[in-house]
Amino acid sequence: MRVWRIPLSGPVARTGLARAAQVLGPDERARAERLLLPADRARWTAARVALRTVLARCTGIAPARIPLEYGRYGKPKLPGQGPDGLAFSLSHSRDRALLAVCRGAPVGADLEHLTAGPSRAADLDDLAAAVLAPEELRAYTRLPAARRRAALLRRWTGKEAALKATGRGLTLDAARRLAVPEGSGAPSGLPGEWTQLRPWPGAGFTAAVTVRGRNWNLVCSDFTHLAFETT
Repeated sequence: MRVWRIPLSGPVARTGLARAAQVLGPDERARAERLLLPADRARWTAARVALRTVLARCTGIAPARIPLEYGRYGKPKLPGQGPDGLAFSLSHSRDRALLAVCRGAPVGADLEHLTAGPSRAADLDDLAAAVLAPEELRAYTRLPAARRRAALLRRWTGKEAALKATGRGLTLDAARRLAVPEGSGAPSGLPGEWTQLRPWPGAGFTAAVTVRGRNWNLVCSDFTHLAFETT
């Protein structure tokens, strides 16, 4: 399984934006236009161009010709993939995206900036009580206040990655019934065997990838201009 770290600002992102008109479909361009802030539009577009660029390398299909379907909760996927088919999951936060790609198993990825969440400590604690499983909440409340935000975001990324992998919608109840490790390991509360991995997303971020099965090797790569030269 491979994970790509994708910059959504700077020279690589600008190259992606310049290719958007040729790479993205009408529905994707329309979705980008519905975003109110120019920065959000640019980041979403750069992430989607990078997604199509990576999928082109994996499939041999030109980026603009890759068909995408959407599941019940809006997660994109490649149509017609059997048990050994290609699965992927894309997440972005601020000026960075994370893309996980693997064959033969469903996968979910989540990325969060370490300043995400409520600004007030009391509101952060209320959020923790709403989304953490009982054993996770006990561990959270034992932490000093200065460490709670990072700890909560690590749990949150694990939960969101797991729920994306299983195709479930993200609700407070679903998050609370799922317990995930702070590091790599096996989440509990999911049917079957699953593995949670913790790729390094770069300074200031936390991330998680969940994939069905065991014994996965994770390869992390930075998305650079070289990716555009091979598609």
